[in-house]
Amino acid sequence: MEKLINFIALNRKTGALVLGEQIEDILIEREYTYTKPSVRGMVMNLDNELQIWDDMLKKTLKLDENNLSFGKLKDFMLMMTFPVFSPWKLREKMIEIMFEYYGFGGYYPVVGSEMIQVYAKQNLKTKIDPKFQLVIESGHSGTYLVPFFDGDIVNYGIKKIDISGRLLTNYLKERISFRFLDVGHEYRMVNDIKEKMCYVSLDFQEDMKKKFPC
Repeated sequence: MEKLINFIALNRKTGALVLGEQIEDILIEREYTYTKPSVRGMVMNLDNELQIWDDMLKKTLKLDENNLSFGKLKDFMLMMTFPVFSPWKLREKMIEIMFEYYGFGGYYPVVGSEMIQVYAKQNLKTKIDPKFQLVIESGHSGTYLVPFFDGDIVNYGIKKIDISGRLLTNYLKERISFRFLDVGHEYRMVNDIKEKMCYVSLDFQEDMKKKFPC
């Protein structure tokens, strides 16, 4: 599976923009400020986001520059997930882009929590309640708690909390900087450490015993 680097890096000295996979070539991270063209599932900088998507599609579908022009993607269909609180106007704008800008043959917008719930009901039948499910979806900008009853979202029960991957990365930066060396401007490096070395413990006490045996 291809990993999409959905970031923009701005050079503090020159003002030069670095997009997507080009960020991997940055050597001195402290000279750059990192932002995302999409925040909480909503596109805030469409021009930069489209450039990242263009590069992603060319690489994933093995297309050259000419094949990405309008009409060349009519044989492909795209499914895009959205956070549960994303406004309808945003989804309508994405429909317009996928058909009128890219020319996809089909496009299916769906709430990410619904996809997780459907997957769980089909593949974890013996481990979950058949009537009620609670989907916890945590991403870069926030965590959503979405309850389902009889297959439908219980709208008044939806909650969003500002605990996310970005918060954990910033916390890890503080911990490393406090104990070892200053990595306050090394966001990408610390985020890579987090993704490769950190995990969610399913049995905290047992994992601590393995980590620090008596």
